[in-house]
Amino acid sequence: MKTKKILVFLALGTLFACQQNEQQETANEALKLSISIENDELGALTRSFGMNYALGKNAFSAGEVLSVAAANEDFQPYTVGKDNYLWNDIKTKNQQVALSAHYPAVDYNQPGERRILEGGQEYLFGTTEVNQGSSSAALRMKRMTVPVVLLSENGGPYEGDAKVTLHLQNEGIQNLRTGLIQPTPNALQQEIEINKISDGPTTNLIPQRLVRGQRIGTVSYGGIEKNIFVDQNISLSSGNMLSIRLSEYTYDIIVDGNVPLRNEPIRRNYR
Repeated sequence: MKTKKILVFLALGTLFACQQNEQQETANEALKLSISIENDELGALTRSFGMNYALGKNAFSAGEVLSVAAANEDFQPYTVGKDNYLWNDIKTKNQQVALSAHYPAVDYNQPGERRILEGGQEYLFGTTEVNQGSSSAALRMKRMTVPVVLLSENGGPYEGDAKVTLHLQNEGIQNLRTGLIQPTPNALQQEIEINKISDGPTTNLIPQRLVRGQRIGTVSYGGIEKNIFVDQNISLSSGNMLSIRLSEYTYDIIVDGNVPLRNEPIRRNYR
């Protein structure tokens, strides 16, 4: 009987040791993410006109940092081009693990399910599912802010001297689990200068709704400044682009290619 008991204990001990070794191997496995960015209107615009401009981020370079987390767990830094041992910090033991990722990375000193952000730069978010302990996974990211592109009447990049300044909400709250961004309640509107394509990084807006009759900014050229009013409701939503077309001759504006805006000279009182 003693011999049988010893054999049983030895067998159980061997099984437990094997399970521990498997868990340790999983934890020590680096996870490589193959990251792509959703082919949206912005990318289509770039290809259509053969533009050699970086309208928005279309790839990641080695050394850039994202934030990656399993469902309901803390976000961890993920550095592109390096070995990232995410399995060491992922607690779930589910066979299928749902991952979400942010770019730019979240502030790890401010824990929580939301973050406050300002418009201007581009924010990306993506999700994927991966088998527990896998060494690779595909991650597709989507633009969560709204890029603004200045175009000429023929649809090419606008290179004139007119200056467009929008007066809109520029602070938002992002849900870190869904990636969705909403305007901060009661946030004051701010003046946002819109870059031309050749000026550098594309200006991005916080998703929001523009209401018919709303004054959304100004366009100025040669000392003449005009208010811009919306003539119908427009929804600025994530994954979409706001294209503003400028006439080379009258400096009137068309938004989204087919929504005309009213341009009215700004009246100033002089004494």
